[in-house]
Amino acid sequence: MNRKKFFLGLIFFEFFLLLIYFFSFSSISPALLPPAPISISSHSFFSKSLITQRLDYNSGYFVSSSMNQFFPISNAFKNLPIPPKDFFKHTQLFSKEYGSAVNLLPKYYRQPEFLPNFYENFFVHYQTFNPTHFFIQGLGVLPFEQFISLKKGERKRIALFWHTAFGVQSFQGIRIQTQFPEQSFTLQNYLYNSQDSAKVSNYFSIALTPSEFLLGPAYPFFDPAWNQKVIAEIEALPDSLPGNYVVAFEITSPSLENESIWSNQKTNYVSGSDLAQSNFPRARLNIRIEP
Repeated sequence: MNRKKFFLGLIFFEFFLLLIYFFSFSSISPALLPPAPISISSHSFFSKSLITQRLDYNSGYFVSSSMNQFFPISNAFKNLPIPPKDFFKHTQLFSKEYGSAVNLLPKYYRQPEFLPNFYENFFVHYQTFNPTHFFIQGLGVLPFEQFISLKKGERKRIALFWHTAFGVQSFQGIRIQTQFPEQSFTLQNYLYNSQDSAKVSNYFSIALTPSEFLLGPAYPFFDPAWNQKVIAEIEALPDSLPGNYVVAFEITSPSLENESIWSNQKTNYVSGSDLAQSNFPRARLNIRIEP
């Protein structure tokens, strides 16, 4: 009987050691067993400050493909300005009235939560260790479409926010140019405007500030220059005719001087000209010149 109890006790002891080994392995091996992704609903956070909201992100981790390590998601924002307490108040105003963005400060628009697709796309890239989710190039602009009306001789300003796509690790050299497309289509591919590009280009004076800039990486940490504000000042010239017109904003190659400077300064530099689109503009402005 004593021999039987001894063997039962030995089996129990070995099983106990196995449990200890299993749980200790799981707790100290985040590189092998990353935590499950979390699901964030933007609507549940609007009553909080952005600083408080980000504490809820830390139940997940993100991985750097170059370092092959896991980090708290809050580390992604460590190089950005401290979020203002009224962040959501200003960004919600921007979503309703784009004109309010002309004077928006970097401490607002350089927070990734400024982008409307943040909650749908951010965690896809920052809670995964799949190398296919890391990108060399990619950018976007907000807003895609704006509308203004002008009288002859009148000037107005709009803001465009050119930003690096989530998961991109490179510095991207960008130059913005304006175009007057012969035809413009809705997102559903319906023709809604036709114009004579050569004539319409003489109706407006458009100044971009800046017109050329460097976008910083958005992975594994957001660079302070990952989102750049461009101010477009549009003037309806005296010879312009009443009507509806479209101005398109597109990407082209940076100047040779800046290409040389940026490529020498940044080892992970790429030219954003490779991302130019021929079938659809990056952003567009619809202008009505009043009689």
